[in-house]
Order: sequence, then C-alpha cells, then structure tokens
Amino acid sequence: MPDLDLTGVKPKSITFNGKTTQISRCRDILTTVVTNLFYLDKNKLFKMAKDGWKPRRRIILTNDKTKLTRGFEFIKDTVYSH
Repeated sequence: MPDLDLTGVKPKSITFNGKTTQISRCRDILTTVVTNLFYLDKNKLFKMAKDGWKPRRRIILTNDKTKLTRGFEFIKDTVYSH
C-alpha cells in the first residue's frame, strides 16, 4: 500500500493471533508482538534476538544492547528492543 500515509495517526489496538490488545502508542505494537512471540515460542524469539532482527534498516530486537541507541531490556539479560 504505497499510497497509505499514516503520519500523525496513533494506534488504538492490535490483534495478534486472535487476541485484541488496547494500545496508545506505536512502541506498544512492538511490546505486544514481542510478548506474544515469547508466549508462542520463546526459543524462536531468542533466535531472532540473537540474529539481530531488523526487518528494515535498523535492528529492533537483539541480545546485544550496545547495538541499540535507545534500547530497553525486554527479557532480563537476554532480549533488548528498540
């Protein structure tokens, strides 16, 4: 959808695997997805973090917090996210 412009639009909810979660900011999308991935298959989540998951240009999930400029610890001493 190249002509879809969502500038200035805030998310209200995200549905992941049939479960809808109310959210208020874009970062909540990542938090919700990572939390759900952890409960679905934590080993795959850890592998994505180890590989430095970056769907575009920058890494958004890693196990090396030095690769992130504003990272936060998602799973203690294991998974960090942007």
